[in-house]
Amino acid sequence: MKTKVEKIYPLSNMQKGMLFHAMKDEASHAYFEQFIIELKGDVDERMFEESLNEVMKRHEILRASFHHRLDEPLHVIIKDRHMKFDYLDIRGRHDQDGVLERYLAEDRQKGFDLAKDTLMRACLIRMSDDSYQFVWTYHHILLDGWCLGIILDELLTIYEMKRKGQNHQLEDPRPYSDYIKWLEDQDKEEAQSYWESYLSGYDQKNSLPKLRTPSETGFKRREKTIECSKELTNRLIKLANRNHVTINTVLQSIWGVILAKYNNSEDVVFGTVVSGRDAEVEGIETMVGVFINTIPTRIRLDKDKLFKDVLRQTQADALESSRYNYMNLAEVQALSELKNDLIDHVMVFENYAVDQKAFEEKNDVGFEMVNVSGEEQTNYHFSISAALDDQLKLLFIYDENVYDTTIIETLEKHIITVAEQVAEDETQTLRDINLVSKEEQHRILDTFNDTKTGYPKDKPLHEL
Repeated sequence: MKTKVEKIYPLSNMQKGMLFHAMKDEASHAYFEQFIIELKGDVDERMFEESLNEVMKRHEILRASFHHRLDEPLHVIIKDRHMKFDYLDIRGRHDQDGVLERYLAEDRQKGFDLAKDTLMRACLIRMSDDSYQFVWTYHHILLDGWCLGIILDELLTIYEMKRKGQNHQLEDPRPYSDYIKWLEDQDKEEAQSYWESYLSGYDQKNSLPKLRTPSETGFKRREKTIECSKELTNRLIKLANRNHVTINTVLQSIWGVILAKYNNSEDVVFGTVVSGRDAEVEGIETMVGVFINTIPTRIRLDKDKLFKDVLRQTQADALESSRYNYMNLAEVQALSELKNDLIDHVMVFENYAVDQKAFEEKNDVGFEMVNVSGEEQTNYHFSISAALDDQLKLLFIYDENVYDTTIIETLEKHIITVAEQVAEDETQTLRDINLVSKEEQHRILDTFNDTKTGYPKDKPLHEL
Protein backbone atom coordinates (compact mmCIF):
# COMPACT_ATOMS: atom_id res chain seq x y z
CA MET A 1 0.00 0.00 0.00
CA LYS A 2 1.35 3.40 -0.94
CA THR A 3 2.26 5.66 1.98
CA LYS A 4 0.34 8.94 2.06
CA VAL A 5 2.45 11.90 3.10
CA GLU A 6 0.46 14.56 4.90
CA LYS A 7 3.11 17.22 5.45
CA ILE A 8 6.87 17.86 5.27
CA TYR A 9 8.71 20.48 7.34
CA PRO A 10 12.10 21.14 9.04
CA LEU A 11 13.22 20.06 12.51
CA SER A 12 13.51 22.17 15.62
CA ASN A 13 16.98 23.00 16.92
CA MET A 14 16.79 20.42 19.71
CA GLN A 15 15.61 17.74 17.28
CA LYS A 16 18.58 18.47 15.01
CA GLY A 17 20.90 17.89 17.96
CA MET A 18 19.17 14.63 18.86
CA LEU A 19 19.32 13.46 15.26
CA PHE A 20 23.03 14.29 15.07
CA HIS A 21 23.83 12.21 18.16
CA ALA A 22 21.57 9.35 17.07
CA MET A 23 23.31 9.17 13.68
CA LYS A 24 26.78 9.58 15.18
CA ASP A 25 26.38 6.45 17.32
CA GLU A 26 23.58 4.29 15.97
CA ALA A 27 24.29 1.56 18.56
CA SER A 28 23.71 4.02 21.40
CA HIS A 29 20.41 4.22 23.28
CA ALA A 30 20.66 8.00 23.56
CA TYR A 31 17.19 9.57 23.50
CA PHE A 32 15.48 6.18 23.76
CA GLU A 33 12.57 6.53 26.20
CA GLN A 34 10.83 3.60 27.86
CA PHE A 35 8.10 4.13 30.46
CA ILE A 36 6.40 1.42 32.50
CA ILE A 37 2.99 2.33 33.93
CA GLU A 38 1.25 -0.03 36.34
CA LEU A 39 -2.52 -0.22 35.85
CA LYS A 40 -4.92 -1.65 38.44
CA GLY A 41 -8.43 -2.72 37.44
CA ASP A 42 -9.92 -4.05 34.22
CA VAL A 43 -8.52 -2.95 30.85
CA ASP A 44 -10.10 -3.70 27.47
CA GLU A 45 -6.98 -4.22 25.35
CA ARG A 46 -8.73 -3.59 22.02
CA MET A 47 -10.26 -0.34 23.26
CA PHE A 48 -6.91 0.64 24.78
CA GLU A 49 -5.14 0.14 21.45
CA GLU A 50 -7.83 2.11 19.60
CA SER A 51 -7.47 4.97 22.09
CA LEU A 52 -3.69 5.06 21.64
CA ASN A 53 -4.09 5.26 17.87
CA GLU A 54 -6.66 8.03 18.27
CA VAL A 55 -4.06 10.03 20.21
CA MET A 56 -1.56 9.36 17.42
CA LYS A 57 -4.08 10.53 14.84
CA ARG A 58 -4.64 13.80 16.76
CA HIS A 59 -0.95 14.81 16.92
CA GLU A 60 0.92 14.89 13.63
CA ILE A 61 4.37 14.71 15.24
CA LEU A 62 3.58 11.20 16.54
CA ARG A 63 3.23 10.05 12.92
CA ALA A 64 6.58 11.48 11.82
CA SER A 65 9.56 9.87 10.14
CA PHE A 66 12.86 11.74 9.94
CA HIS A 67 14.71 11.97 6.65
CA HIS A 68 18.28 12.99 7.34
CA ARG A 69 20.26 12.18 4.20
CA LEU A 70 19.43 15.61 2.79
CA ASP A 71 21.07 19.01 3.23
CA GLU A 72 18.26 19.90 5.64
CA PRO A 73 16.75 17.09 7.79
CA LEU A 74 12.97 16.94 7.57
CA HIS A 75 9.87 15.66 9.34
CA VAL A 76 7.78 13.56 6.99
CA ILE A 77 4.28 13.23 8.47
CA ILE A 78 2.51 10.03 7.42
CA LYS A 79 -1.26 10.40 7.14
CA ASP A 80 -2.53 6.94 8.15
CA ARG A 81 0.04 5.60 10.56
CA HIS A 82 -0.72 3.19 13.40
CA MET A 83 1.24 2.40 16.50
CA LYS A 84 2.72 -1.07 16.93
CA PHE A 85 0.77 -2.56 19.85
CA ASP A 86 1.41 -5.88 21.60
CA TYR A 87 -0.70 -7.64 24.21
CA LEU A 88 0.82 -10.30 26.45
CA ASP A 89 -1.17 -12.31 28.98
CA ILE A 90 1.19 -13.88 31.52
CA ARG A 91 -1.29 -14.55 34.31
CA GLY A 92 -0.23 -17.55 36.34
CA ARG A 93 3.36 -17.55 35.08
CA HIS A 94 5.83 -18.16 37.90
CA ASP A 95 8.56 -16.19 36.09
CA GLN A 96 6.60 -12.96 35.50
CA ASP A 97 9.44 -10.66 36.57
CA GLY A 98 11.80 -12.45 34.19
CA VAL A 99 9.31 -12.22 31.31
CA LEU A 100 8.87 -8.48 31.91
CA GLU A 101 12.62 -7.84 32.17
CA ARG A 102 13.30 -9.81 28.98
CA TYR A 103 10.61 -7.88 27.12
CA LEU A 104 12.02 -4.54 28.30
CA ALA A 105 15.56 -5.55 27.32
CA GLU A 106 14.47 -6.79 23.87
CA ASP A 107 12.43 -3.62 23.38
CA ARG A 108 15.49 -1.48 24.18
CA GLN A 109 17.63 -3.59 21.88
CA LYS A 110 15.27 -2.99 18.94
CA GLY A 111 15.76 0.75 19.15
CA PHE A 112 14.30 2.79 16.29
CA ASP A 113 15.09 3.45 12.65
CA LEU A 114 14.27 7.15 12.48
CA ALA A 115 13.64 7.09 8.73
CA LYS A 116 11.44 3.99 8.55
CA ASP A 117 9.87 3.08 11.89
CA THR A 118 6.81 4.37 13.66
CA LEU A 119 8.69 6.00 16.52
CA MET A 120 6.26 5.11 19.28
CA ARG A 121 5.10 1.65 20.32
CA ALA A 122 3.27 0.08 23.24
CA CYS A 123 2.71 -3.22 24.97
CA LEU A 124 0.02 -4.10 27.51
CA ILE A 125 1.15 -6.99 29.72
CA ARG A 126 -1.51 -8.64 31.88
CA MET A 127 0.03 -9.78 35.15
CA SER A 128 -3.16 -10.88 36.96
CA ASP A 129 -6.93 -10.51 36.64
CA ASP A 130 -6.72 -6.88 37.77
CA SER A 131 -3.10 -5.87 37.21
CA TYR A 132 -1.28 -4.77 34.03
CA GLN A 133 2.03 -3.26 33.02
CA PHE A 134 1.71 -0.73 30.20
CA VAL A 135 5.07 -0.37 28.44
CA TRP A 136 5.24 2.83 26.40
CA THR A 137 8.33 3.31 24.25
CA TYR A 138 9.22 6.24 22.01
CA HIS A 139 12.14 8.22 20.65
CA HIS A 140 12.73 11.55 22.39
CA ILE A 141 12.88 13.26 18.98
CA LEU A 142 9.05 13.04 18.96
CA LEU A 143 8.17 14.60 22.28
CA ASP A 144 9.49 15.92 25.58
CA GLY A 145 8.55 15.27 29.19
CA TRP A 146 5.88 17.97 29.30
CA CYS A 147 3.93 15.95 26.72
CA LEU A 148 3.60 12.87 28.94
CA GLY A 149 0.74 14.32 30.96
CA ILE A 150 -0.96 15.68 27.82
CA ILE A 151 -0.89 12.30 26.06
CA LEU A 152 -1.93 10.23 29.09
CA ASP A 153 -4.79 12.63 29.85
CA GLU A 154 -6.05 12.40 26.26
CA LEU A 155 -5.64 8.61 26.25
CA LEU A 156 -7.81 8.19 29.35
CA THR A 157 -10.41 10.70 28.15
CA ILE A 158 -10.78 8.92 24.80
CA TYR A 159 -10.86 5.49 26.49
CA GLU A 160 -13.52 6.69 28.95
CA MET A 161 -15.75 7.92 26.13
CA LYS A 162 -15.30 4.68 24.19
CA ARG A 163 -16.45 2.71 27.24
CA LYS A 164 -19.59 4.84 27.28
CA GLY A 165 -20.10 4.36 23.55
CA GLN A 166 -19.60 8.07 22.91
CA ASN A 167 -17.22 10.21 20.87
CA HIS A 168 -14.75 12.36 22.78
CA GLN A 169 -15.18 16.13 22.68
CA LEU A 170 -11.50 17.08 22.86
CA GLU A 171 -10.54 20.19 20.92
CA ASP A 172 -8.25 19.68 17.94
CA PRO A 173 -4.67 20.40 19.06
CA ARG A 174 -2.44 22.89 17.28
CA PRO A 175 0.12 21.10 15.07
CA TYR A 176 3.82 21.04 15.92
CA SER A 177 4.49 22.66 12.54
CA ASP A 178 3.10 25.92 14.03
CA TYR A 179 6.01 25.96 16.46
CA ILE A 180 8.53 25.23 13.68
CA LYS A 181 7.15 28.20 11.74
CA TRP A 182 7.56 30.40 14.83
CA LEU A 183 11.18 29.24 15.15
CA GLU A 184 11.89 30.14 11.54
CA ASP A 185 10.49 33.64 12.11
CA GLN A 186 12.85 34.46 15.00
CA ASP A 187 15.70 36.96 14.64
CA LYS A 188 18.73 34.67 14.56
CA GLU A 189 21.28 37.51 14.47
CA GLU A 190 19.82 39.06 17.63
CA ALA A 191 19.99 35.68 19.39
CA GLN A 192 23.60 35.16 18.28
CA SER A 193 24.55 38.60 19.55
CA TYR A 194 22.98 37.87 22.94
CA TRP A 195 24.73 34.52 23.45
CA GLU A 196 28.08 35.84 22.21
CA SER A 197 27.92 38.63 24.77
CA TYR A 198 26.68 36.28 27.52
CA LEU A 199 29.64 33.92 27.06
CA SER A 200 32.26 36.58 26.35
CA GLY A 201 35.45 36.10 28.39
CA TYR A 202 34.61 32.61 29.58
CA ASP A 203 37.66 30.55 28.72
CA GLN A 204 38.22 28.01 31.53
CA LYS A 205 36.51 24.65 31.13
CA ASN A 206 34.98 23.42 34.38
CA SER A 207 33.93 19.87 35.10
CA LEU A 208 33.18 17.30 37.75
CA PRO A 209 35.94 15.00 39.00
CA LYS A 210 36.09 11.96 36.71
CA LEU A 211 37.94 8.68 36.71
CA ARG A 212 41.39 9.28 35.23
CA THR A 213 40.63 6.80 32.45
CA PRO A 214 37.16 5.43 31.71
CA SER A 215 36.96 1.78 32.78
CA GLU A 216 35.10 0.66 29.65
CA THR A 217 33.69 2.01 26.45
CA GLY A 218 29.95 2.56 26.11
CA PHE A 219 27.48 4.08 28.56
CA LYS A 220 27.00 2.18 31.83
CA ARG A 221 23.88 3.87 33.17
CA ARG A 222 23.47 4.33 36.91
CA GLU A 223 21.13 6.42 39.05
CA LYS A 224 21.39 7.99 42.47
CA THR A 225 18.46 9.73 44.16
CA ILE A 226 18.97 12.40 46.80
CA GLU A 227 16.03 13.40 48.98
CA CYS A 228 16.28 16.63 50.90
CA SER A 229 14.49 16.47 54.24
CA LYS A 230 11.13 18.23 54.48
CA GLU A 231 12.73 20.68 56.88
CA LEU A 232 15.55 21.55 54.44
CA THR A 233 13.08 21.67 51.53
CA ASN A 234 10.92 24.20 53.39
CA ARG A 235 13.95 26.30 54.27
CA LEU A 236 15.07 26.39 50.62
CA ILE A 237 11.56 27.39 49.52
CA LYS A 238 11.58 30.21 52.08
CA LEU A 239 15.03 31.26 50.81
CA ALA A 240 13.63 31.46 47.27
CA ASN A 241 10.56 33.42 48.41
CA ARG A 242 12.62 35.88 50.48
CA ASN A 243 14.75 36.71 47.47
CA HIS A 244 11.93 36.63 44.88
CA VAL A 245 13.53 33.85 42.86
CA THR A 246 12.46 30.33 41.87
CA ILE A 247 13.56 27.15 43.60
CA ASN A 248 15.22 26.27 40.28
CA THR A 249 17.38 29.40 40.59
CA VAL A 250 18.33 28.37 44.13
CA LEU A 251 19.45 24.94 42.92
CA GLN A 252 21.40 26.36 39.97
CA SER A 253 23.19 28.79 42.29
CA ILE A 254 24.05 26.03 44.78
CA TRP A 255 25.39 23.92 41.93
CA GLY A 256 27.40 26.90 40.72
CA VAL A 257 29.04 27.18 44.15
CA ILE A 258 30.01 23.49 44.11
CA LEU A 259 31.47 23.72 40.59
CA ALA A 260 33.38 26.87 41.54
CA LYS A 261 34.90 25.10 44.55
CA TYR A 262 35.78 21.97 42.55
CA ASN A 263 37.44 23.96 39.78
CA ASN A 264 38.96 26.74 41.92
CA SER A 265 37.12 29.25 39.77
CA GLU A 266 34.85 32.25 40.21
CA ASP A 267 33.14 31.79 36.85
CA VAL A 268 31.38 28.55 35.87
CA VAL A 269 29.13 27.31 33.07
CA PHE A 270 26.93 24.22 32.90
CA GLY A 271 24.00 23.18 30.75
CA THR A 272 20.38 23.65 31.77
CA VAL A 273 17.33 22.25 30.06
CA VAL A 274 14.52 24.75 29.48
CA SER A 275 10.89 23.86 28.69
CA GLY A 276 10.59 26.13 25.64
CA ARG A 277 6.89 26.55 26.40
CA ASP A 278 7.22 30.31 26.81
CA ALA A 279 7.32 30.76 23.01
CA GLU A 280 4.51 32.98 21.76
CA VAL A 281 2.66 30.25 19.87
CA GLU A 282 -1.09 29.76 20.14
CA GLY A 283 -1.99 26.53 21.96
CA ILE A 284 1.60 25.67 22.88
CA GLU A 285 0.53 24.52 26.38
CA THR A 286 -1.31 21.51 24.92
CA MET A 287 0.87 20.95 21.86
CA VAL A 288 2.84 17.71 21.53
CA GLY A 289 6.42 17.80 20.26
CA VAL A 290 9.94 18.71 21.34
CA PHE A 291 10.12 22.20 22.81
CA ILE A 292 12.86 21.69 25.38
CA ASN A 293 16.33 22.96 24.66
CA THR A 294 19.71 22.88 26.37
CA ILE A 295 21.33 26.24 26.97
CA PRO A 296 24.45 27.32 28.88
CA THR A 297 23.96 28.79 32.34
CA ARG A 298 26.81 31.00 33.51
CA ILE A 299 27.24 31.83 37.19
CA ARG A 300 29.83 34.35 38.34
CA LEU A 301 30.86 33.94 41.96
CA ASP A 302 33.35 36.57 43.04
CA LYS A 303 34.72 35.36 46.36
CA ASP A 304 33.30 38.40 48.18
CA LYS A 305 29.89 38.35 46.45
CA LEU A 306 26.93 37.56 48.71
CA PHE A 307 25.03 34.39 47.85
CA LYS A 308 21.75 36.32 47.74
CA ASP A 309 23.24 38.56 45.03
CA VAL A 310 24.25 35.45 43.09
CA LEU A 311 20.62 34.29 43.34
CA ARG A 312 19.24 37.53 41.96
CA GLN A 313 21.76 37.71 39.12
CA THR A 314 21.08 34.09 38.14
CA GLN A 315 17.34 34.79 38.09
CA ALA A 316 17.80 37.97 36.03
CA ASP A 317 20.00 36.11 33.52
CA ALA A 318 17.41 33.34 33.21
CA LEU A 319 14.64 35.83 32.47
CA GLU A 320 16.72 37.61 29.83
CA SER A 321 17.92 34.40 28.19
CA SER A 322 14.33 33.12 27.89
CA ARG A 323 13.95 35.40 24.85
CA TYR A 324 16.71 33.48 23.08
CA ASN A 325 16.57 29.99 24.59
CA TYR A 326 15.39 28.45 21.33
CA MET A 327 18.81 28.67 19.66
CA ASN A 328 20.60 25.44 18.77
CA LEU A 329 23.19 24.54 21.43
CA ALA A 330 25.83 23.70 18.81
CA GLU A 331 25.44 27.21 17.36
CA VAL A 332 25.63 28.76 20.84
CA GLN A 333 28.77 26.79 21.67
CA ALA A 334 30.36 27.90 18.41
CA LEU A 335 30.09 31.49 19.66
CA SER A 336 32.14 30.71 22.79
CA GLU A 337 35.90 30.42 23.20
CA LEU A 338 35.61 26.81 24.39
CA LYS A 339 33.41 25.64 21.48
CA ASN A 340 32.30 22.02 22.09
CA ASP A 341 34.03 21.92 25.49
CA LEU A 342 31.70 24.59 26.88
CA ILE A 343 29.29 22.19 28.61
CA ASP A 344 30.33 19.14 30.63
CA HIS A 345 26.93 18.14 32.07
CA VAL A 346 23.33 19.30 32.33
CA MET A 347 20.75 20.15 34.98
CA VAL A 348 16.97 20.11 34.55
CA PHE A 349 14.15 21.10 36.87
CA GLU A 350 11.19 18.84 36.13
CA ASN A 351 8.09 21.01 36.36
CA TYR A 352 5.85 18.71 34.34
CA ALA A 353 5.39 15.78 36.73
CA VAL A 354 2.53 13.50 35.74
CA ASP A 355 -0.52 14.59 37.76
CA GLN A 356 -1.54 11.37 39.51
CA LYS A 357 -4.56 13.00 41.18
CA ALA A 358 -5.95 14.22 37.85
CA PHE A 359 -5.89 10.66 36.51
CA GLU A 360 -7.51 9.30 39.67
CA GLU A 361 -10.46 11.63 39.06
CA LYS A 362 -11.15 9.81 35.78
CA ASN A 363 -13.01 7.09 37.65
CA ASP A 364 -15.04 5.85 34.67
CA VAL A 365 -12.17 4.13 32.88
CA GLY A 366 -12.35 0.99 35.04
CA PHE A 367 -8.70 1.12 36.08
CA GLU A 368 -6.22 3.44 37.73
CA MET A 369 -2.56 4.29 37.25
CA VAL A 370 -0.70 3.39 40.42
CA ASN A 371 2.93 3.77 39.43
CA VAL A 372 4.97 5.37 36.66
CA SER A 373 8.64 4.58 36.13
CA GLY A 374 10.90 5.02 33.17
CA GLU A 375 14.33 4.96 31.65
CA GLU A 376 15.78 7.89 29.77
CA GLN A 377 19.28 8.44 28.45
CA THR A 378 20.97 11.48 26.94
CA ASN A 379 24.38 11.90 25.35
CA TYR A 380 25.87 13.46 28.54
CA HIS A 381 27.85 11.34 30.99
CA PHE A 382 26.25 13.14 33.93
CA SER A 383 22.97 14.94 34.47
CA ILE A 384 20.92 16.17 37.42
CA SER A 385 17.15 16.09 37.37
CA ALA A 386 15.36 17.97 40.15
CA ALA A 387 11.70 17.76 41.14
CA LEU A 388 9.72 19.37 43.94
CA ASP A 389 6.84 17.59 45.65
CA ASP A 390 6.58 17.31 49.44
CA GLN A 391 10.35 17.05 49.37
CA LEU A 392 12.97 18.30 46.97
CA LYS A 393 14.45 15.35 45.11
CA LEU A 394 17.55 15.25 42.92
CA LEU A 395 18.24 12.40 40.53
CA PHE A 396 21.79 11.86 39.30
CA ILE A 397 21.96 9.90 36.05
CA TYR A 398 25.56 9.04 35.28
CA ASP A 399 27.91 6.81 33.35
CA GLU A 400 29.65 4.52 35.81
CA ASN A 401 32.51 4.12 33.34
CA VAL A 402 33.29 7.81 33.91
CA TYR A 403 32.12 8.53 37.48
CA ASP A 404 32.53 6.00 40.27
CA THR A 405 30.28 5.70 43.32
CA THR A 406 32.77 7.53 45.58
CA ILE A 407 32.56 10.65 43.41
CA ILE A 408 28.75 10.48 43.34
CA GLU A 409 28.45 9.97 47.11
CA THR A 410 30.80 12.90 47.69
CA LEU A 411 28.67 15.09 45.43
CA GLU A 412 25.60 14.17 47.46
CA LYS A 413 27.27 15.24 50.72
CA HIS A 414 28.46 18.51 49.23
CA ILE A 415 25.06 19.45 47.80
CA ILE A 416 23.32 18.91 51.14
CA THR A 417 26.07 20.74 53.04
CA VAL A 418 25.99 23.82 50.79
CA ALA A 419 22.18 23.82 50.74
CA GLU A 420 22.10 23.77 54.55
CA GLN A 421 24.51 26.72 54.75
CA VAL A 422 22.78 29.02 52.25
CA ALA A 423 19.33 28.16 53.62
CA GLU A 424 20.59 29.28 57.03
CA ASP A 425 22.22 32.51 55.80
CA GLU A 426 22.17 33.82 52.23
CA THR A 427 24.47 36.73 53.11
CA GLN A 428 27.47 34.39 53.06
CA THR A 429 30.07 34.84 50.34
CA LEU A 430 31.67 32.14 48.24
CA ARG A 431 34.67 32.47 50.53
CA ASP A 432 32.46 31.70 53.56
CA ILE A 433 30.69 28.67 52.11
CA ASN A 434 32.32 25.30 52.75
CA LEU A 435 31.84 21.97 51.01
CA VAL A 436 32.15 20.09 54.28
CA SER A 437 29.96 20.56 57.35
CA LYS A 438 31.29 22.06 60.57
CA GLU A 439 31.22 18.61 62.18
CA GLU A 440 33.25 17.19 59.29
CA GLN A 441 35.67 20.12 59.46
CA HIS A 442 36.29 19.39 63.14
CA ARG A 443 36.82 15.71 62.37
CA ILE A 444 39.31 16.51 59.60
CA LEU A 445 41.18 19.03 61.77
CA ASP A 446 41.35 16.57 64.67
CA THR A 447 42.67 13.90 62.32
CA PHE A 448 45.27 16.16 60.69
CA ASN A 449 46.37 17.59 64.05
CA ASP A 450 47.16 14.07 65.20
CA THR A 451 50.94 13.99 64.77
CA LYS A 452 50.79 10.29 63.97
CA THR A 453 48.57 10.90 60.96
CA GLY A 454 49.95 12.04 57.63
CA TYR A 455 48.13 14.73 55.64
CA PRO A 456 46.77 13.30 52.38
CA LYS A 457 48.54 15.79 50.13
CA ASP A 458 47.53 13.98 46.97
CA LYS A 459 43.80 14.38 47.68
CA PRO A 460 41.88 17.26 46.11
CA LEU A 461 39.36 19.27 48.10
CA HIS A 462 36.31 17.37 46.83
CA GLU A 463 37.67 14.08 48.24
CA LEU A 464 38.23 15.30 51.81
